[in-house]
Order: sequence, then structure tokens, then C-alpha cells
Amino acid sequence: MCPPISVLAFRAFAPRWGTGPHRDGWGIAFYEEGGYRDFRDPHPSVDSPIARLICDYPIKSHVVISHIRQANVGGVRLANTHPFTREMWGRPWCYAHNGQLSGWESLALGNYTPVGNTDSEHAFAGYWES
Repeated sequence: MCPPISVLAFRAFAPRWGTGPHRDGWGIAFYEEGGYRDFRDPHPSVDSPIARLICDYPIKSHVVISHIRQANVGGVRLANTHPFTREMWGRPWCYAHNGQLSGWESLALGNYTPVGNTDSEHAFAGYWES
């Protein structure tokens, strides 16, 4: 299960997210009790009622992926907020990426087209096509 330190870390850092360059949204995804949950917000977590909800939510998971965003490619909007999720083989898969990618525009897309317009989501969709 997700150790309490991860929830404590989220509580400690959430009020500060949005005070530096990574203020263009945040998200968290986790698998629990045979299901999948994700929460994303294109606003800084310091101003987010969703972040406050997560601070009080008892996450019980072996896998937790979170991300705070600095928008370099793609505007500040929900569709561009990580983690991204796609269903494959009847299961949800999530992905978050930090940094900028090169050559992502040339990745072939088919059934898995991006919802937003970030390099990260395009690469994630392209991965499923390979």
C-alpha cells in the first residue's frame, strides 16, 4: 500500500505548487482495490479545491504517479495536464513525463490520438502504436 509518507509529502508540497515555474497544472493517478483513479487540474494546486480533496483522501495503493506541470509545449488546459490515461488490453495505463522531447511530431498515430497538444501525450499515444 501507499506508505503514509506519500500522502504526507502531498500535503506538505501541495500548498507550494504554483509558486514557481511548475504552476501550470498538476495531477495524480493511482490504482486501488482493482480500479483506477486520477485527478487533474490545470490550475496551481495552491488554489485547487481538488488538491485539498486529495490531501484528505486516504490513498491506498502500490502505484501512485503524480506530476506538476510547467507548460512548455501545449497551453494551460485540462487536456494537457498529466498524468495521461489510455485503455489498452482492458486496463487503464497512465503516463507522466518531465522535460521536453524532440522528434515527437514524426511519431505515427493511429487509434491512440492525443486529446491535448503536448509532446508528452503525443509520445504516449505514439508508443501504443509501435
